Amino acid sequence: MISSVNMVDFSAETALDSMISADIRKSFGKNPFAIWNPESRCITSFLNSTVSIFILPPLLWTEKHICFPDLAKQVEKGKSNFGGNEIKGKTLGVIGLGAIGILVANAAIHLGMNVIGYDPYVSVDAAWKLSRAVEKADDLEEIYAKCDIISLHVPQIDSTKGMINNDTIAKMKDGAMLINTARGGIVNETDLYVALSENRIKAAYFDVFSSEPPKADEPLLTLPNFYLTPHIASRSKEAEKKTADMATQIMIEQLKKV
Repeated sequence: MISSVNMVDFSAETALDSMISADIRKSFGKNPFAIWNPESRCITSFLNSTVSIFILPPLLWTEKHICFPDLAKQVEKGKSNFGGNEIKGKTLGVIGLGAIGILVANAAIHLGMNVIGYDPYVSVDAAWKLSRAVEKADDLEEIYAKCDIISLHVPQIDSTKGMINNDTIAKMKDGAMLINTARGGIVNETDLYVALSENRIKAAYFDVFSSEPPKADEPLLTLPNFYLTPHIASRSKEAEKKTADMATQIMIEQLKKV
């Protein structure tokens, strides 16, 4: 159950981060056998599908307004509070068409949404996996202007840090919603707070934050239209087991070569 958050537990790491510790990262290139490439071994495919599934509830729930902390008290007599809107026919903008972005875009098409995707660096292999029904945006401005919901799927690098800010928010449709399960630093959280407070953005759903855990006095946590989970999008029992099984098998294969 996802709810508006005032107190959150940020003890969870992503499965991949907990599997590859800082010490192991430092030892890259110095080991007696090769450290595996997660992408080539499909370790991340388990995590990708888990993250993409995690995004579907926000698509449904933020439109339905069922994320109240006192939900139980509002059953029956408070049903009118949950009128909301259907997502069928709404337009979803997917920024970043990597493994997760493609899964989200394709799933949204099956839910009856119109989907516009933007990724100037999309690979040929990725493009083959993308539904033909997904419209290609020529630039980010098109995403901002046309989309009711925007889902972010880009890494945090120099060119994406703070890419969602007051200037880009001003280009979005009034009442747009924002979903971020990528990296916290790609959104200017101060600008987001102002936009949510003024209802220029209807709601924001985040699984990541620029500083984790966020400070107890973080202003965003006081807003009823800001929803936060503790960086758990990639977490599932199945994904963790498959990741561990794959890592163990690769280790065995490498040890046999020593």
